[in-house]
Amino acid sequence: MSAINITKTKNNSILDMIANNIEDIELVSFLLEKEDINQIDENSNNLLILSIKKSYIKLSTFLLENGIDINHQNKDKNNALMIALQEGDVESINLLVKYNINLNHQDSKGKNALMLAIELGFLNISEQLIESGVNLNSKDNNGRTALMWAFENGYKTLAQLLIDNGANIDARNHTGWTALIWASVNGHKDIVELLIQNGANLNVKNIDGWNALIGAVFKNHYDIAQTLIENGIVVNSEDKYLISALIFSYEKSYGNSFKLLFNSGINSENIRDKNGNTLLIMATKLGLESVVKKLLENGADVNSRNKDNNTALIWATIKNEQEIVKLLLKYKPYLDTINDDEWSALMYASNQHQMKNIVECLVNAGANINQTFLRKEKVYYGRGTYDYDNQNLNRTSLTLAKENKYKSINGIEEFLISKGAIVTE
Repeated sequence: MSAINITKTKNNSILDMIANNIEDIELVSFLLEKEDINQIDENSNNLLILSIKKSYIKLSTFLLENGIDINHQNKDKNNALMIALQEGDVESINLLVKYNINLNHQDSKGKNALMLAIELGFLNISEQLIESGVNLNSKDNNGRTALMWAFENGYKTLAQLLIDNGANIDARNHTGWTALIWASVNGHKDIVELLIQNGANLNVKNIDGWNALIGAVFKNHYDIAQTLIENGIVVNSEDKYLISALIFSYEKSYGNSFKLLFNSGINSENIRDKNGNTLLIMATKLGLESVVKKLLENGADVNSRNKDNNTALIWATIKNEQEIVKLLLKYKPYLDTINDDEWSALMYASNQHQMKNIVECLVNAGANINQTFLRKEKVYYGRGTYDYDNQNLNRTSLTLAKENKYKSINGIEEFLISKGAIVTE
């Protein structure tokens, strides 16, 4: 080494050299006579990590040959391999693997080198790490595996690579989610199909009791739900709140999914939601005539009530489902059943616009035109005081029809009178 070089650097360190983009092996060798090879900077980076950051292959090799701690980690718990991956430096990665760096070291987020390579989409590097013996099933701080990272980033080729090399396809994160549940909830049909083809357990549940089908239905991914059902998933599975995929489809008004689940074999009058709605009432509210028909043919109780004492007939009327009303009437329901608001199906139809056809159907089937609206309605006077309005005691379908703002055009009032409705002042 020339005297001038020594003079220029005698008050500097190797850390300064690297910081100033100087890669001089001879000078480093000289400075190591008085410096510790394992010295670190203010961020706990050692000389190897700093050299890797600069992609100094010769310097990195020299440091490794001279015994630097290859597995040292900085403040972020990154070792030299993680840094090389972040830089996409294949040559440095190859060097570090050659010198047997710990492939399974985990950073502050719990990710190992394979997870990081997967996240960054590095196929060749991932293959090299797998061939070198990295743990395929290591989990990060959230319990995610490399396979989950592959799916979450949409890397099917990388996912297949992991599966082919023995990655646990049914691994669960800290909240019990598997790759299949995740893909089903997020609408990735191609991933769902890949997992099924490779033998994923369809019926695993997360900590909330969701299986893949419940997740798919909750997010209205009909095609995924169909795929899961075709491959034998348990359709009656319930979450920890005892809610099934069928109930979710009803509560979120996903009629197609409800019909799909029903046709997959769910057919029990014992099924009710939290409001006491039976399958017949649910199908009626969703306007699913074919399901209503099948339920009735299979013996469903046409007079079943929910917690509000509404029947399928009342709901069909409220929803203006004329064909379902006609279908229900064929099974001789109680026409004059009243709910907790003390309204019958005819009362609802009489009070609404464009329901003359339903009114006619109900009356012709024998509904009581002069059934009285019995409940006294509260009239509030402020500060929590109230009394009952006795004027409401004698309201009938006719009086409700008269209150309809469209009465001049819907013809319901005239029809009821023609059928014998009692006219009162």
